[in-house]
Amino acid sequence: MRLDFLPNLKTNRISIAVINLFIASRVIFYLLSLVIAAIHKIPFNANTFCYWDCHWYNLISQAGYMSKPIQTGGLKGQANWAFFPLEPLIVRFFSFVTSIDPILIAELLGNLFLLGGVLYLSAYLRKKMSRVLVLTTIGLILFSPVNVYFASFYTEALYFFLISAFLYYIQEKEWLVSGIFGSLVGATRMTGLVTLPILIYSFLVSKDRTRRELKEFALALVLMPLGLLLFMYSLFKKNGDPLAFYHVQKYWIEPENPFFWIYKAYKSGDLQQIGFMTILLTCLLASIYFFHKKMYIEFFFIFPICIVSLMSNRYEYRFTLGVYPLYALVSNIAIGRQSILKIIFGLEFILFTVAINSWVIGHGPI
Repeated sequence: MRLDFLPNLKTNRISIAVINLFIASRVIFYLLSLVIAAIHKIPFNANTFCYWDCHWYNLISQAGYMSKPIQTGGLKGQANWAFFPLEPLIVRFFSFVTSIDPILIAELLGNLFLLGGVLYLSAYLRKKMSRVLVLTTIGLILFSPVNVYFASFYTEALYFFLISAFLYYIQEKEWLVSGIFGSLVGATRMTGLVTLPILIYSFLVSKDRTRRELKEFALALVLMPLGLLLFMYSLFKKNGDPLAFYHVQKYWIEPENPFFWIYKAYKSGDLQQIGFMTILLTCLLASIYFFHKKMYIEFFFIFPICIVSLMSNRYEYRFTLGVYPLYALVSNIAIGRQSILKIIFGLEFILFTVAINSWVIGHGPI
């Protein structure tokens, strides 16, 4: 069982190129943030990127889960057990060890998780794509507008890292290790459940399976739901409802037929809603494409995320753009067409800048 944290870093030129891309993207990200803050005469610190869910995760990291929902005011009915525990647990540990503010620790860890994620992802993709396609995909991820979430106390960076490591170890037929990472994904976010069908499918189509691999796979199947089950057990002990994380969602979102939200978004004429819905519809079309091309790992990965996002009034594009399949698809379509690739990177960089500006000046998530 191999547990290479940085796969083939010493010998793989792609890994070195990925690290260089990561450093460049972080320098540009924080330079833009500082310039925007200076233009608007706004202080720049760790709290600059802390909005909405960030405050919930910060509360969990410092005080744990609530015993009952909020009883009054605009947040009535909401409770922090809507948010999964792994991210705040990790932040709490490192904050305790270093005595550094949890929000700053979360930002530092977010960047480290992002680095680990792109290294694992590049190691996974290099067996499926050319070097140019791999680096193009990584570049699109590192300059995506979702980077504002990677730099905040959100689960995007941790989820991206764990999913990338999970895929890498599945590809290497390290079933037990992939099961461990799959379990950790399940303790990070509800959409971590997508790892189970990917594990089962990957094992069934793998060739020359040994008895050892069969035993590891069986153990991985036992481990996979463990993160979620432990969270459910803790909720049962806390308030008697193991599914409290799901039941409380109604105080944030309005579940509805996906066609209703599609119609409502385009009818509204609101460019932001239309933009978000277009991203989600693109995600759905990409899912159909992956299924048609028998790219079942990508299909199992992104289709549930698309459906969950489309059924919510929140238009959670970050769930879609926080993972790799769409970027890989765009890279495949655009590669060899330099003018198209330049336009894509240009548009993405504009959105990257707009997202940073929105967070820095106080509008928060867009």
